[in-house]
Amino acid sequence: MKIKTQGYGDSMVATKYVYQRLYDILNQPVDDTDYHLSRFLDELALNFKADTGKKIGEKAPIKFVNLK
Repeated sequence: MKIKTQGYGDSMVATKYVYQRLYDILNQPVDDTDYHLSRFLDELALNFKADTGKKIGEKAPIKFVNLK
């Protein structure tokens, strides 16, 4: 079976880590939420570049991945 990855298939995200980071951010004082979300987006952008060699904002072609 093939699934469409929208061009993001080369990047890896640890779902539990993302969940925990968002949970922690949402449990910060409201005044700090924007700051912490912005830093988290920066972190994700750096991880995407490390995984793919591309900037996160670059347009990527749709790819298909074979699932076994």
